[in-house]
Formats: sequence, C-alpha cells, structure tokens
Amino acid sequence: MSLRPATVIILVLILWTGVGASPGLGEASEDLVQKGRNALQAGRPHEAVEIFSRLIATDPQADFYYCRGLAYSSEEKEALAVRDFNKAIALKPDQPGFFLARGFSLLRSARHGTAIKDFSRTIELDPQDAEAIGYRARAFLATGRYKKAIEDVNSAIDLSPDESELYRLKGDVLSGLGLFRKAVYAYDTAIKLKPGNAVAYNNRGVALAVLGRAKEAIKDLREAMKLAVSTPSAVRLPGMSGNAW
Repeated sequence: MSLRPATVIILVLILWTGVGASPGLGEASEDLVQKGRNALQAGRPHEAVEIFSRLIATDPQADFYYCRGLAYSSEEKEALAVRDFNKAIALKPDQPGFFLARGFSLLRSARHGTAIKDFSRTIELDPQDAEAIGYRARAFLATGRYKKAIEDVNSAIDLSPDESELYRLKGDVLSGLGLFRKAVYAYDTAIKLKPGNAVAYNNRGVALAVLGRAKEAIKDLREAMKLAVSTPSAVRLPGMSGNAW
C-alpha cells in the first residue's frame, strides 16, 4: 500500500546527458537549448516541449528527443515520452540515461517486463547506477518477484546508503514477503533519513497494523495524512539536483 499526494509529480532523476552547446549549433540555437533546460528545471514542461520541438525540426539530435521525452513524462504523457526516448536511443544506443528514462516511463505505464529490460540495460552500461537498480527493484516488486527485488534494493542501498526512498522500498519488499517486523525497521531508517517521507509513514503504519500495534499504526497513518496534505507541488528533474530519487 502506498500514499502519494495528488499534487506531487515525481519525475525520475537520471544523468543529464550534456545537452547544451553542440558542434554546428548557432548562438541562437544554443540560447534556445538553455531556455529549454531552464523550462525543465523550473517545472514548465509544456514550454520545454515547444522549445525542443523547434530544435528537433531543424536539428533532430538524440539529446533533444531525450529532453522532450522528459518533458512529456513530467506531464505524465508516457506514450509520447517513450516515442521520443525510442528515437533518442536509435540515434545514441549506448547512453544509459536514455534507457533509464524510457524504463521509468514504461514503469509508470505498468509495462513492467519491458521496463526491467531497460533498467537492466542501464545497469549493463553503468553498473554503479543505484537509481537504475532501485527502479528495477520496484518493477520486480510490482510483478511479485520478491527475491530479485530484495537483491536489487540491497545492492542499491550499498551504493547509495543515505537514500530514504531505498529503505522505504526495502520495507515494501519485506512487507510483500510477509516480514513485517523487518519492514518496520526499514521504514524506521527511511523516516530517520527523511522525516517528511509521507509514504514511509503510511506504509509503516500498515505494517504496524498487521503486527497488531494499533496505536502506533494510527499515529503513523495520521502523520502520513498530515504530510501528504502539507507537501508542496514539486517536479524533480533529471540530474540537476544531485539526488538520484
């Protein structure tokens, strides 16, 4: 069970692929690229779509398709995002960030098997990518492949031990395995690392309820609701915050 504020859009954080000044681009086009990047950073995806569409019309670079795909994904237009990521990958087939972005869109579209393939390809290209490993764990969890999910989430934690969401994910996997006491410990760590993690509070509350710890469960669920209501809208963009989640 999970809880997500309806006003919050969380976009996968992936490595920025160096979109900016490119050989052959004129000064006006370089300025337009920067405007597109700024629009993505500022959470204005419709503006970013328009800008990168203009750039693609005159210079169909892989990076421009990738950026437009990110903008579509932030609008939750995953079919359009996947289409652009397909084009980016066709032009640059060895960019791990492109596969990660497409995998994320596929994951949000509940195309878990295909998403797993993209995350696996990302990991082949960049074995230290904790983000890709974590998202593959989510896809494994969604398909009930708990053993593979726990292996991945533990590997991701080894690479990124201070990431709250990875411990929250570990708690979800352990809950799926029926290991609710261990799940509570994982949620404890998630909340310690990020006290405002509404989903971790919610899911810990559910685990506590299953364990018969009703008062603690009610307290957690109330805190989850309070945090969900008070969380401001946010769009987290690729590789620009330094946080992989």
